Amino acid sequence: MKKKAKKANMVSFDEEVVPKQVADELLSSEVENPVEKKAKKRKKITEPTNPDEGKKTESIRALKRKKYAKLLEDKKNKTELALQEKALNYLSKWKHSRDEWKFEKLRQIWLQHNMYDEVKVPPEFWQTLVEYFSNSKGKSREVLLKEAVAIIEGENDENQGTCKLERARDIIQNLQE
Repeated sequence: MKKKAKKANMVSFDEEVVPKQVADELLSSEVENPVEKKAKKRKKITEPTNPDEGKKTESIRALKRKKYAKLLEDKKNKTELALQEKALNYLSKWKHSRDEWKFEKLRQIWLQHNMYDEVKVPPEFWQTLVEYFSNSKGKSREVLLKEAVAIIEGENDENQGTCKLERARDIIQNLQE
């Protein structure tokens, strides 16, 4: 019977037999000082600062699409600036150093298409541009005159910039002479 009494004072923990007093101490210490488990790493959900931000969540695909569109726009702006710079250098060479100047059809076309835009062809280059086109001949001259006349005739229809109208008048005056 002694053996049975001894077993009554014992507690088993997963294949390990421990006296009851030791088991009580272990259990009481676990309750007092619970074992800290590692916290799971989770992304914290932050509340949006603006009420509109939380409502519109965009997918990764949409964000990538926006980023790509922005990159394309930046690239387009860089190429436009490069074309503008080349055309204005072309015009400057025509005016100041004819020895280095060489006719380039693409530059002339760019100048024709953008001559009424005050941003692309600044006012300091305008007189040089008028001189350049006053020497033009053939189809180029006809196209310039038609565009200028169309702008002036369209003056009553739409409210166009005054700069555009002034430039069209300058072109007509210089090309008709």
